[in-house]
Amino acid sequence: VDNLGIGANKGLIFFRWAEESGLCKHDERTYNAMVRALAGEDASNKFWRVVDEMRNAGFEMYRDTYVDVLGRFVKKGMIKDAVDLYEFAMGGLNKPSVHDCTFLLRKIVVGKELDMNLFSRVVRIFREGGNVITNSAFDAVLKSLTSVARVGECNSIIKALEEGGFQLNGTLQRK
Repeated sequence: VDNLGIGANKGLIFFRWAEESGLCKHDERTYNAMVRALAGEDASNKFWRVVDEMRNAGFEMYRDTYVDVLGRFVKKGMIKDAVDLYEFAMGGLNKPSVHDCTFLLRKIVVGKELDMNLFSRVVRIFREGGNVITNSAFDAVLKSLTSVARVGECNSIIKALEEGGFQLNGTLQRK
């Protein structure tokens, strides 16, 4: 769609028409292209509808599609959508990297308002994926928290991380 120079909405119309008319059967590649095109627009409902269709059709989101879309969401301040995308990707075969969790946690703590529900949700998704928050991840989140003068929120952050299985050691406690 981007390569054709048409808008995402027109691209979606073409996407639907092409399959309905029998011209093509969409596959993982075409779904990923459509997802990328819709992520660049203010078409959140359409984006998530196509993402759900893709998963229901048995297709996965490519790692590079995930990274591109996640970056767009974060750049636009769409942190809830970024967390939704992270959760979607953690439920698939092409799981996000361990660093993606830390990246999202850092973006949440430096946001306009600290959304502890989103923070706890990312920790839960990460833990349910069989992962454990590391000391370096905690340190990165703490630095981000400090950078926006929210040290007073540290206890809430620690509590959410501990509920996710993180164990605070003596060195980190002193920090």
